[in-house]
Formats: sequence, C-alpha cells, structure tokens
Amino acid sequence: MATNAVTGAVGNAAADAHFHHMEEDGGFGGENLSDRGKLADAAYKDSFGTGLNTAVYAAGSGIESDFQNLSEGVEKAGE
Repeated sequence: MATNAVTGAVGNAAADAHFHHMEEDGGFGGENLSDRGKLADAAYKDSFGTGLNTAVYAAGSGIESDFQNLSEGVEKAGE
C-alpha cells in the first residue's frame, strides 16, 4: 500500500512538472485552442500520465520486492 501511495505521488508530480514545462514553452494548452486541439491535448495528457504512473509503479514495486527478498535472505543467513 505504501508503494502505491509513494509511486502515485511521484508519478503525478513528474507529470505535472512535464505538463507545466510544455505549457510554458507553448507546446501544450493555450487560450485559442480549437476543440480538436483540446481533444488532442487531453488524449496526450491522459496517455502520458497513465504511462508514466505505470512505469513509476513498476519501478517502485521492483524496489519493494528487492527489499523483501533482501530481508528474507538476511533472516535465512541468521539461522
């Protein structure tokens, strides 16, 4: 559960930073977007955010699994 919370927060923060940078450079959002442009931005934002969160979660799960295996190895070595 902690892995999910931490990786979710990291993924969301990274996505927000990415979109903010794109907005500053004029590559995303804008006042005069057409409906098609707004749809394209929304599709990009949703797919990028989902993909990034999935990747961050997978990395966090791998790290958590490594720590669990490490603690099991330490316990076995102490027997």
